Amino acid sequence: MTRKPVPLFIIAVFCCGAVTSAFGLEIEGNFQLANLGFTQSRDEADARYSGSDYFWGGALSLRKDISNNIQFEAALARDLIMGNSLSALVQYKSDYVRAGMGPYLGLFNSPSINLKSGISTLLGLELPGVVFISLRTNSSLGGQSSDTRDYFAQSNTVLLGFYMGDFGIATLGLTYEQLNSSQKDIPLTDSLTVYSLDMKFFEKNVPYRLDFSFSYQALLRQYDDGGANPEHGLDSLIFGAGLDMLFTPEFALTLAVRASIYAFGTGVLSGMSDLGIAPFLFQASAGFRVTLPDDSAPAGQSQR
Repeated sequence: MTRKPVPLFIIAVFCCGAVTSAFGLEIEGNFQLANLGFTQSRDEADARYSGSDYFWGGALSLRKDISNNIQFEAALARDLIMGNSLSALVQYKSDYVRAGMGPYLGLFNSPSINLKSGISTLLGLELPGVVFISLRTNSSLGGQSSDTRDYFAQSNTVLLGFYMGDFGIATLGLTYEQLNSSQKDIPLTDSLTVYSLDMKFFEKNVPYRLDFSFSYQALLRQYDDGGANPEHGLDSLIFGAGLDMLFTPEFALTLAVRASIYAFGTGVLSGMSDLGIAPFLFQASAGFRVTLPDDSAPAGQSQR
């Protein structure tokens, strides 16, 4: 399956221009670079993993509170597994419950299909200041197609978080992503499973926040060629660290790097192992967050 990055750039520029006159918006963007992944052209008999292939991704999202209980969110994203997507979510939120639904569109992920419709949902429960749980799903409509020119994408993320007083949040996460596509008329299934622990630390009136993460991820590609059906697997134990720099209440920069401590292959890649030195396997990102002032708020009062 061929992915086309150029139209995403055009759409991103259009979205940025469309909100320059908007107020009360929270805008987030990030760019990601990694060498943990399989190329679309990877041969099913290739038993090597050199770490010399680089993959890029990122996201641009807009978020706005329409009222005290209604929030609108839209995101343009490029993901290693899911490909290019545009999603929107209208949420109802209260102190204890959060629920949302909206469209999820795959963009330019196939030479024959420029737009693939789908649905995005969110459900969350929270005991303020104590614990929260959320489930986010994105899925193409129609299920897996027998047409090798078609594709099917889905992702599910479950988060369970605990507040650590007024200085931090610890979050347990489980993420599963899957893409069914084809290569030279051979059906492929790419999947990524991530078990994670993320800890964020912050302090009032301190202009930065620290983020530490530990995760175990399993990257898998399955070829359905009607014969041996080989599998290429790469499992990794990953440690990550990040920094949010709060220059003003309206502007912040974010930096993060996640590096593989130990990785090993499964299936065709059995026997391959890496202690994080040669090759050095990583995922890095840089981003920003901007909050535009709400001109409808009373003077001297900012929007929450």
